[in-house]
This record gives sequence, structure tokens and C-alpha cells, in this order.
Amino acid sequence: MSQSSVIKVFYMYHQDGLSRLSPVLVLDGERIWQAAVKRRIRGNPMYYVFYQPHSYLKLWKDSKGHLLFFLDNFVGDLFFAEEPQLIQISRELNWDDNSLTWRDVKLKFTVPIFSLVTKIDMWLPAPVATILFELFGLNRNETCVTQNPAQDSGQNPSQG
Repeated sequence: MSQSSVIKVFYMYHQDGLSRLSPVLVLDGERIWQAAVKRRIRGNPMYYVFYQPHSYLKLWKDSKGHLLFFLDNFVGDLFFAEEPQLIQISRELNWDDNSLTWRDVKLKFTVPIFSLVTKIDMWLPAPVATILFELFGLNRNETCVTQNPAQDSGQNPSQG
């Protein structure tokens, strides 16, 4: 039986500094995406995906399960005193402009998030899909939002 959830998406202007980050490497074949996670005492983790040397996309969920995102630039370098978490991009993930599908679970976003990130960087959807997979716990079926009939469609552009 397939599940479909609708996730409300909001752009939130949220400058919080880049402190207390733990390194994450998102692996896609020979390509490595630099990322980071900020684990919060209360609340969901915030993920940062660096798509240019000093530009990032921050993704996190609020307490209601809505997806929040923020784009920004930073000056300087980031140093980490710990081993990076490694996340492999799953070939089972599929997406289109506004949805992410993994096996029989589909997340539909109210904003075409994948269309947006493709405009920023044509290769950015793959690491973003992987981070959303982690953030929404698809492998644990923790899609605790409104359930709707599923419609399977999506594509996973290959990385070059």
C-alpha cells in the first residue's frame, strides 16, 4: 500500500550563524557534496547543503512538520573537529518539480522545491532529495502529515 503526504513549504529568512555544525558528506558516485547538520536540543535538525564555496541552502522542519528553507552566503572558512557523517545518495529516490518518492512513499511539496533548486544549480536536486529523505525519515516511514492517495511519478536526473 502506498502513502502520500502533503508537506507545506515556506521560505524563511533565518540567519542563525554557522556555529555548532557537524560535517556531512553526501556521496554521489565520484561527486562529493559538502553539507552540515546542526542538531538542536529541542526541535528537528537543520541541514546545510553547500552548492558553491560560500553559498548554502538550509533545510529543516518546524514542529508541525512543515519544510522550511533559507538560502544565504557566508564569508570565511568552516572548520570541524569531528569525522564527517557519510550519506550515500540512493538511486531509489525519485523526484519531479514538487515531489519526492521513495518506494511506496511520496511527499508532495506545496512549493516546487526541486524546480527551485535546479534553477540554482542543475545538480543540486540529488543532494537535496537525499537530505529531505533524511529529514523526513522516509526509511523509517515517519511521514506524519496529511495522508492522501499516492500517485507515482518522478524522475531522477543522472549526475554528471
